[in-house]
Amino acid sequence: MNCCALRGVLRTKLHSSYIRRENVLLVYTTIQAALASISASSASQHLSNFASAFSHSSISPTRTTKMLAFVTALTLAASSLALPTRSSTCYMGYGTVSIQNALYNQTIGYLSKDLLGGRMQVTQDVSSALTGSVNCPGEQSMIIQNVADAYNAVAAAAVYNTTMAAGSPNWALLTAAETSGSYTGAANVPNAWSDANNHVAAPSKSNIFTFAGSADSAPGPLNLTWQNTDGSTADLTAFVSNDGYLVGVTADFQAFLTVMGYKDMTPYATFTPVYFQMNGVAE
Repeated sequence: MNCCALRGVLRTKLHSSYIRRENVLLVYTTIQAALASISASSASQHLSNFASAFSHSSISPTRTTKMLAFVTALTLAASSLALPTRSSTCYMGYGTVSIQNALYNQTIGYLSKDLLGGRMQVTQDVSSALTGSVNCPGEQSMIIQNVADAYNAVAAAAVYNTTMAAGSPNWALLTAAETSGSYTGAANVPNAWSDANNHVAAPSKSNIFTFAGSADSAPGPLNLTWQNTDGSTADLTAFVSNDGYLVGVTADFQAFLTVMGYKDMTPYATFTPVYFQMNGVAE
């Protein structure tokens, strides 16, 4: 049973002998309003609320008992149904991607649509900024919208080691690539960095972005997650080189700094931790 089918059952029952004619409109309106954004997780709660409303309505005791039995059955059914619906908190991010200094919460610039040696870089010119879209829910690829005849997604390419974890200095650079789809771990798919570097292998992963914005919060933050080959996951920290010519991600920024040999902590001498924001939203 899907959401539309559930509405149909409700309509049929509401116009049956369970409820007197004068009460149909009241109950029907209540249910219809709550069902406007019903989901599998919320259906049970909505229907429980209906039961409470019915018990305080003007319906006769006998008909109330019958209706409560009907609603209880629906409540139990809803608890086990995966009703197809759009979550009220699921929005697609769309627009330019600003890069924010994680230390001072200041805008550094934007992800550039123009690559340098196959790498993503920073631009301060919004007209040169990449425009992307990130669907929802969960980890998704950022699809590039304003670069024709090129790879279609922003991806993290692990040039040295594809395992990301707390305590590990491993890192990946952002590039343009074919989407890595549902691959577990990084995939050997074509990407711009490999093309620009004599086709050196650089397994990449594109489905690392989770858009955490809503219709009322633009720009919306982009959370970053990496899935390893063994199925484990790690939250990522993004960083940029201070010359703006490299944008990358790592699961442990401190470990990354130690291996890279830069220990000046205030401010970071060569790399700056950042986070991304998508400057638009669409349902």
